[in-house]
Amino acid sequence: MTNSQMEYVKRNQVKPSNLNIGRWQASTLAVSFVVGASILVLPTLAFEIAGPIGSIWAWLAMTAMTIPLILIFVDLGIRDFQLGGIGDYCKASLGKWSELGVHLTLLSALLFGIPAIVWITAGFFQKVIGIGNEWLPVLAHSILIALSLNNMRPIRSSTRIALLSFFVLISIVFLVITLNLGAFEVGLKEFLGTIFQITSWKSFNSGDASVIWENSLKASVLVFFGYVGWESLTLCLKDLEDREKNIPFVYWASFVSVAVLYFALALTVSGAATSGLNLSGEEGILKLISWKPLRFTLSVVMLVVLLANVNAWLLGGSRQLYQFFCSGLLPESSWTRSLATVDYRGVPRHAVVLYSVLGTFLLLGLDLGWISVSGLILFVNQNWIVLYGGILLHYFQQAKSLREYVIAFAAVMSFLILVSVFSWWLLVTLTYFLVSAGVRKFRFI
Repeated sequence: MTNSQMEYVKRNQVKPSNLNIGRWQASTLAVSFVVGASILVLPTLAFEIAGPIGSIWAWLAMTAMTIPLILIFVDLGIRDFQLGGIGDYCKASLGKWSELGVHLTLLSALLFGIPAIVWITAGFFQKVIGIGNEWLPVLAHSILIALSLNNMRPIRSSTRIALLSFFVLISIVFLVITLNLGAFEVGLKEFLGTIFQITSWKSFNSGDASVIWENSLKASVLVFFGYVGWESLTLCLKDLEDREKNIPFVYWASFVSVAVLYFALALTVSGAATSGLNLSGEEGILKLISWKPLRFTLSVVMLVVLLANVNAWLLGGSRQLYQFFCSGLLPESSWTRSLATVDYRGVPRHAVVLYSVLGTFLLLGLDLGWISVSGLILFVNQNWIVLYGGILLHYFQQAKSLREYVIAFAAVMSFLILVSVFSWWLLVTLTYFLVSAGVRKFRFI
């Protein structure tokens, strides 16, 4: 605990655990970082790109490529814990010259992701309550303000919505699959049939199979957004009780939960779409519920999941902004010192306010049509890819055992696959990173 938190404990006679989060709350927070609007639309969008079989393989491929990342986060969280999380790992691997570039790349990834997921959440809310498009900006700004105020509370209180979201999510997915067991069975049979086909070298190299693999690779770029979020959890590990014991549990419990949810939905969507059901649009998987009153009820409940996702991104982003002002990269002043402080409960309130203001300006860009949601998501994904490379380098530098070298090799392979799928637009993020890092190198040193 920080000194301010210890003071608060003594003054108010509360248990120290009331200021931190346990393994289950941290696990549900991790799921909230990862799962949001993506659970609604990504399974159907992947189907549109890769078809019934290709979309399932896209989910499996991205799940497999995420495993080395989870292994690395667990190892680093236990043996090399850093308050700045993913940013500190990248700086340690690249050197002090990269400090500004790493901070701004990570901060911009979190910052540009916020208006995108707020806008998607507001759009879903708008469809549920049946109001006109002119209310969309009002809803978006209201959501951002309300959840920013929620993040003014201690982390244990502000993340309670994540626990509720997890049970809501499980319930919705269970209902969707239970009410569409026929579609789930069709999807599973098609998938198993493909596994048997590729055991034949001739079938594997046929024209149809090559189309499946090519389209699956394209869909995996989109699916990657469904696995973004565990990086942000590194910014909140300092608030986790008994880190060494709980870090492995939190990462693996959340990863298995997300992977099972996504794969089960991918099978169901594949079977339903093969049967001719149109699942496109904002409602996505909820179209699998044919009874309209139940679909409306689940749509309302789904808002809890979406709001928890926004809340988690706000939590991670405001913590990263706080770490940026603590880094000493900016000239010291009363303003920067104020933003580099926490209150008596350990909450960086000034950073939360500033982060909310910056998010509001970006939302105005969406209001006016100057930027698009898809463009923001693409930028966020590319930033994560660049930062992922920095983490891999840090882990490789710290590796000592054969196990660690095997994990590093597997992670590098998945990283190269992800990089190969992205277009030349990835150079935009690399240029942005190198320019900001160069400013640090030549201006401040």
